[in-house]
Amino acid sequence: MNKILISLVFLICSCSLIRRDNPPEAFKGSFVNRNGIISIEAEHFSDARGWKISPFYTGISISPDKTINANEAFADYQVEFNDKGNYFLYTLSCLKQGGLTDENCFSLSLINDQSQTVRDIQISFPETNALLWSSLSYPERQKAILKIDQPGKYTLRLQNARGNRYNIDKLILAADSLYRPSGTGDVETIATDTLFPRNDIVLPPKWVFGVLYGGYTNQEQSLSVIDSLITGDYPIDAYWIDSYFWDFNQGKGPKGFVDFIGDTLAFPDMELMWKSFQDRSIKGGIWIWNMINEKGNETVFKEFQNKNYLVNIFDNKNSWHNETKDTRTGTIDFTNAQATALWEKKLEPFFSKGLDFLKLDNSSDIPFCSAAFKATQELGKETKGRGFILAHLHSTYDNRHKLYPAKWTGDAKICWSQAGYPDMGAYAMGGLKENIGMVADPKRSTYEIPFLTHDAGGYDYFGSTEQSDELYMRWIQFASMNTIMTIFSTAKNPTRNHPYRYPEIVRKNFRKYTHLRMMLFPYIYSYAISTHLTGAKMVQGDGIHEYQYLFGKEILIAPVYQKGQTTQQVFLPEGDWYDFDTDELFNGNRTIDFPAPLEKLPVFVRKGAIIPMRHYARAIEMGNNDTLLIQVYPSDEKTSFSLLEDDGSSNDYLQGIYSTTKFWVQNQNLSLSFEIDPIQGSFSGNEPERRYELVFHDVSRPSSLKINDVLISPDGKKTSYEYDVSARILKLNFSEIKTEKTMISIKLTKK
Repeated sequence: MNKILISLVFLICSCSLIRRDNPPEAFKGSFVNRNGIISIEAEHFSDARGWKISPFYTGISISPDKTINANEAFADYQVEFNDKGNYFLYTLSCLKQGGLTDENCFSLSLINDQSQTVRDIQISFPETNALLWSSLSYPERQKAILKIDQPGKYTLRLQNARGNRYNIDKLILAADSLYRPSGTGDVETIATDTLFPRNDIVLPPKWVFGVLYGGYTNQEQSLSVIDSLITGDYPIDAYWIDSYFWDFNQGKGPKGFVDFIGDTLAFPDMELMWKSFQDRSIKGGIWIWNMINEKGNETVFKEFQNKNYLVNIFDNKNSWHNETKDTRTGTIDFTNAQATALWEKKLEPFFSKGLDFLKLDNSSDIPFCSAAFKATQELGKETKGRGFILAHLHSTYDNRHKLYPAKWTGDAKICWSQAGYPDMGAYAMGGLKENIGMVADPKRSTYEIPFLTHDAGGYDYFGSTEQSDELYMRWIQFASMNTIMTIFSTAKNPTRNHPYRYPEIVRKNFRKYTHLRMMLFPYIYSYAISTHLTGAKMVQGDGIHEYQYLFGKEILIAPVYQKGQTTQQVFLPEGDWYDFDTDELFNGNRTIDFPAPLEKLPVFVRKGAIIPMRHYARAIEMGNNDTLLIQVYPSDEKTSFSLLEDDGSSNDYLQGIYSTTKFWVQNQNLSLSFEIDPIQGSFSGNEPERRYELVFHDVSRPSSLKINDVLISPDGKKTSYEYDVSARILKLNFSEIKTEKTMISIKLTKK
């Protein structure tokens, strides 16, 4: 049933999207106002001249064709306005490297059914090489507005005004002046189409929300890395072997890429290696791409070629995993069910020996992702059908990416900030600052991705000399408070970004924040399930303060991203906020200068928050929620938190098999109440009883404490509490039957 549901959504969506390899052609539909929005994919023009279509960054974009005279170039879109008034224009676009702001803009003309131009405005581009939402007119650089005097059908004509170094991905016209697009924006509003479905977001296995590592290591080195991490008291849930898996000679190739055998000298006993992983509750993965090099892999290349399972066979002169720069390379046709079945059959021996997941490279096109995800679902022994792949961000233009929702940002540069990010020629995808923005800033197309990770510490140098203990510490702090945490780096990096290769001050800080991450698992996973249920991401940014974000509704994260900085400017949203480390209280709706020495990540907790945590375990699957440590920050208003749980590995959640436990708290007139509602729903492995360790922050000394009207003494055996006068913290320990309601009533003394 689950697979049928996913396949059905896949088929529904496939009919509404243009493929990357399709030639430019006229789009038959017209665009209408739906709920005050007109949304247009730039490549869906009804007629055009002088524009070229090409994939760029996360989207399929159009850009001016330099061979065509700008005065002769145009792209037309058929639009229908059902109301007159002002429409605010937003573009998902970018100014490419080398483009000058004052010379790059395009014009939008509104042409009525009498072929008369009734409006004409010019639009500027964001000053970045990454696709970004903007609404600036040229030259005033104020909000771009298209005024509609009469409802009706019009042609919206896009023309190049000056310059040609830019890309346009999407256009949105909004009737509401308060509307702001985010991520890849609203789905197209096509007149002949039903409302384009927003795919249900697939939930990764629970272990994915721990700490994941990757490396260019052979069998012996891989086991050594794992031993070093465990010995050093560092959490680890998964380890993937990157591209050297296929040819351990520095991944030179073309031999081995991809022969479906792997380097048997570097990995003499894969079954033993994966078994060693499993014995330590660590998932194992490998790197794979969507192509086969012919040289050195002639047998498998010929097998796929003879069956017509390869498309786009080309003379490969690129040196990437092709040291000779001289081989034919074929791309596997993952739109062909038989080709996909053969590919999966070739991978089956790896999974039968213990492989769990795949990291995809070179492509993240949906057919490739679909095939890889299906392979992990059906063949992965440890996933119980849920499956997991880690893919590039580049297919974000296709809404089906939410069926394979974990992506990484690409090859991050080992630096604080990368000028001209992203460098599509060098494939450098930003430094620390840019990677924070890619996760947290709604104006960026990458904001659309439900679970976006990055190579913590930076992947490659790309000419940078900024690698340092300080940069690594700041990057790890940020990565620890992200939806998914992956640690990876080029083989050229002597540290490999593994913590045990750094000084003790760095190792200590690494433990502090990764241990906190592991303890926050009940909180993080509740928001992950909520993302599946509601579509709302765990990470939320306001689009103004681009490099800070809410991590769930209760926690605010403001990473430090500048070298030598020990004070961070933080905007606190409305309400009151506690410093997570000290419980110092700050009023919100203002910007503060917050002390942020090297060892400290600015983390704030909203007053009224209830944050479920658990005891530390080195791997997610080694821990459990049988005992919860709940951090409570009461306010005078009644607030709540819903703990969401499931088995963490099967697809039962797709059928609504999960549980909800709701907590309530209020502190009013020296009367502190905490309630636990009876659990709703259940799942495989759910225990009937739970132990609680409640920690109430910033409260007065209790004069009496009752649980379900039973008076509790501080020194009880099964139920007890203690109060720290100086810290103003009350701790309460007790057990409860999950199906019963628990009411805690506490009378407090005056301060």
